[in-house]
Amino acid sequence: MSAGQTGMNLSHWIERHAQFSPTKVALRCAGRDWSYRELHQGIDQTTAMLAAQGVMPGDRVAHLGYNSAEQLLLLFACARLGAMFVPLSWRLAPPEHRAMLADCQPRVLAVEPPFTEATAALGEALDGVACVAVGSAPKGWASWQSLLARAAPLPDTPRQASRISPVLLCYTSGSTGSPKGVVLTQEALFYNAVNSAHMHDLCSADVVLTSLPLFHVGGLNIQTLPALHAGASVILHPRFEPAAVIDALQTQGVTLTVLVPAQLDLLAADARWATLKAPSLRAIGAYCTGTNNIDLTAASELGIAVFNGPFSNTRSVAELVIGHAIHLLRRVPERHAAARRGVWLKDAQGANEVRGKTLGIVGYGKIGTQTGLLAEAIGMRVIYFDIEARLPLGNASPTATLEALLGEADVVTLHVPQTERTRKLIDAQRLAQMKDGAALINLARGHAVDIEALLTALAGPRLRGAALDVFPREPASRADTFESPLRDSDKVILTPHVGGSTVEAQRNLGVEVSEKLRDYLASGTIRGSVNLPELSPGALRAASRLVHIHRDRPGVIAQVNAALSAAGLNVSHLHLETQGGVGVAAIDVSAALDAATLASLQAIDGTARVFSLPAPAA
Repeated sequence: MSAGQTGMNLSHWIERHAQFSPTKVALRCAGRDWSYRELHQGIDQTTAMLAAQGVMPGDRVAHLGYNSAEQLLLLFACARLGAMFVPLSWRLAPPEHRAMLADCQPRVLAVEPPFTEATAALGEALDGVACVAVGSAPKGWASWQSLLARAAPLPDTPRQASRISPVLLCYTSGSTGSPKGVVLTQEALFYNAVNSAHMHDLCSADVVLTSLPLFHVGGLNIQTLPALHAGASVILHPRFEPAAVIDALQTQGVTLTVLVPAQLDLLAADARWATLKAPSLRAIGAYCTGTNNIDLTAASELGIAVFNGPFSNTRSVAELVIGHAIHLLRRVPERHAAARRGVWLKDAQGANEVRGKTLGIVGYGKIGTQTGLLAEAIGMRVIYFDIEARLPLGNASPTATLEALLGEADVVTLHVPQTERTRKLIDAQRLAQMKDGAALINLARGHAVDIEALLTALAGPRLRGAALDVFPREPASRADTFESPLRDSDKVILTPHVGGSTVEAQRNLGVEVSEKLRDYLASGTIRGSVNLPELSPGALRAASRLVHIHRDRPGVIAQVNAALSAAGLNVSHLHLETQGGVGVAAIDVSAALDAATLASLQAIDGTARVFSLPAPAA
């Protein structure tokens, strides 16, 4: 059975919505609104253009440029023809593009400004490739617009792909300096779209903002394709621009967007972020552990739930700590650096087993406790210090002060949050308090260690070494240079903030946060929110459920009941929880809430946000 027959073929999704919702906005991009009918017609034209260029099933069609409608048209056209779409990262340099082109060997390469000139300079790497420019075409290249105009319409293009046909080839940045290609099939994209739409409770009424790059599965597979599969509207930004994102959140009714922590930092730097109302925004999913880049107070005041994944990467971080401890106690950093220079440091001086040594954990939370259990499993003694009372696991024992821990531990590992209290927690004074021959590990927060003081301590004989995965200032992308005075020290292990970056952790993180978002958006259930109280209202017991988020003050629920009564709605179930000055009520009522009733509820003094959830279809 073909992918088209099963509905797994991507182009079938758009065709279906063009048939049943032809005038609905499918895509808003570069100042143009594309209806589903127009998007379907555009796919027809692009398919005819690629067919005229000789694209056959199994061929590759590459694209280099910022997010654009043309990029999506190429993807869907490739799906229809049984070809494979290859989105190239515009963040990479020409040598990396040359390597990817040599690897995927595309029949057609479409390039958009401002990358046309640099791509044309690749020379022999383009031999045998039909190069198409969106915009002004270099000599020897074809114009996208002219090819579209000349392509003869295909009356009924057969869907050549089966459900297991490869349709997307995404290149990762690679961990060894070379990008690596990952192939996704029609079936994989279909089931991913179904599962993502289910997790995010996507429907045709949603407006999804995509500012992550479409060359990455986060921008394409987590947001854009699930939204188009569900018949929602996609606002596609060419690339992330904080001002444009804030404008969209304020004015375009965005109901879902996915952002990474660095983007949230840039948004927070915009003066308008503090007063952003985002009337359609119900929740923020932070696909990470820390939420220091989110203004939790502002989110609570606006009634926006924030969810993160505090348990997803604990094992990954803990394992890296143990690995670093072994390497540091065996003086691996120095020996490794020497061997790279041709020096053979084969001796046992200053090299120890970890068995019987003391691991000092500063911050005995989720990661700290997991690290302690792993350390005990390999024979280490575990002590810890925390400003809050913590139940010791295994044979771990607390110390009364941080100074006591520093003077006793052979390896000190930091697992503290980012607060003013932890800024330069390990400074020159604290480094001097560490045991002779001790090692320092920081996989927590970059500001927790005074880098200059650490560099000075490493220059002397007392400190055996250090391993750092986080830094006060980190590059924004792979294209930026990592700058640190520690680069010149042979006694340091430096890693690029990858403590939680394992396949297992990323999978767990995606599932954990997405399930929390799904439960909240589908039923009002709040599980593991950073800023709102836990709420378990259970299955909906009536025609509709009202979720009312408010300041915890007397009389609010009485006014809510009065507004519902005035609207002729009977309450069959009410579940209320309060915490930290915020209250959340899930109220099941006898009929759907209309706009006027929701407006009257929003107008109640102390209300942060209200929304309604319909009963699931029978």
